[in-house]
Amino acid sequence: MKKPFGPKWCWITVAVASPLLILGVGLVLVEMLINNPSPSAEEAFQRYIKTPIPKSVTDLQIHYVPHMRGYWMYLVFRIAPSDLDLLYDLRQFDSAVPNVVTDGKMEYPGWTAEFRKLDPDEFTNMMIKGSHYSQGDFKRASAWNCHIVVSSDHRKVYWFRFQD
Repeated sequence: MKKPFGPKWCWITVAVASPLLILGVGLVLVEMLINNPSPSAEEAFQRYIKTPIPKSVTDLQIHYVPHMRGYWMYLVFRIAPSDLDLLYDLRQFDSAVPNVVTDGKMEYPGWTAEFRKLDPDEFTNMMIKGSHYSQGDFKRASAWNCHIVVSSDHRKVYWFRFQD
């Protein structure tokens, strides 16, 4: 008895389905980029942190990464220590352990990679010497999270928000 679909048909099926799958994934990625444009750093700051932006805020940078159900947003800025208290009541945040030592090597949470790209010279030092605060369930990816790393001299802030 002959098999209705031999190895030849399997390869034909793969050859036909692969381009369709690649096209489908490509269209989804294009749709995400078109319908979920990145806000400017100033717009994001005003929407999520404070309006108006304090005059002491300088060097404001944003990195916005859309994904299938939401986004990751990274803001980095310098601020006068006196204005930091106007932005955040850090008592409302949970203190979080920002890093882990494994085999003598410092490891950081996954969301820190983009900050290292935005600020390669200072971010690692800030994770070690700065203070780290978080809102939301740090272990649940489905809940929105906000993480803040503040330099030891309270002059620079790294702000991360995850929305799913």
